Amino acid sequence: AASTLAEQSTPAALVFLNRVASVSGITFVDRDLDSLQVGGSATWIPPDSGSQDLVQDYMVYFAQTSTGEGRSQIGEAVPEQGTGGGLMELEVPAETSLASFSDVLVYTRSSLVEQTTPDYIQLVDEALQLDNISFFDLDLDVTDIGGTLAWEVQNDTIVTHYVIYIAESLEPGDVTLCDGTVVSATNTTTGIIIAVISGTLSFSMEGATS
Repeated sequence: AASTLAEQSTPAALVFLNRVASVSGITFVDRDLDSLQVGGSATWIPPDSGSQDLVQDYMVYFAQTSTGEGRSQIGEAVPEQGTGGGLMELEVPAETSLASFSDVLVYTRSSLVEQTTPDYIQLVDEALQLDNISFFDLDLDVTDIGGTLAWEVQNDTIVTHYVIYIAESLEPGDVTLCDGTVVSATNTTTGIIIAVISGTLSFSMEGATS
């Protein structure tokens, strides 16, 4: 303290402790198989019990750098569950645009402020690539199809099931089939077959499939 004459010689003192609370062990596995789109669960380990009590919630961002440049928040803040709460998790919606993002960042936030330096992990887009799709119709009836559909895929480590669609051509025009044949499609022509499968596999469609 100071008077009009002088400042006191012996001040009061208080020792303060700088507390640090950061997450660790971030994981994110993209389960949206489209290129330039991501979706799945982001998980992380909370800070140790010595500083976890200071954390109010967690903020998750996609960013262009590991330091948070060009960041965009994903979902809402995830509330802290308290000591012993275990692994924390945030669901990233399917079809979330990858844009120019390269990292997943997780910040802790106290009742005062969000931390400046987050923990992070690189963002990996798991896009499934289909190759060598082939189908030859062996059913000779005009309105029916039947035969073997075959295809290859490079990576299916996160595929849980496979889906096949038969759809109508949306617009009239020439359609190139997998064997190189060009046919003229109308808006009632069955012309698009999409498949997701591991390795090379044959799928047999029984005769008289309309």
